[in-house]
Amino acid sequence: MNFSIEPLNFEEFMASGLTPILIAICGSKELIDESELIFESLWIISNGLSGNSNNTRIFIEEGVVEVLIQQINSENLIIREQVKC
Repeated sequence: MNFSIEPLNFEEFMASGLTPILIAICGSKELIDESELIFESLWIISNGLSGNSNNTRIFIEEGVVEVLIQQINSENLIIREQVKC
């Protein structure tokens, strides 16, 4: 069997409504021990922030700045490094 999955266009992702979920994952006190999930969410957020100005505006309006500040002070070095990207 050959499975092929088309990569999701970032504009489609932004339109999907998942932005607030990613931000909530990164800002959740309950998920503080889920560093891999937080890292991957931050990776997606950093891609969005480096995209066009509309994507950046959406992330900022959803409260990403506070979450990035919170995570840059994380005890987890890998998380801190991802926020710096």
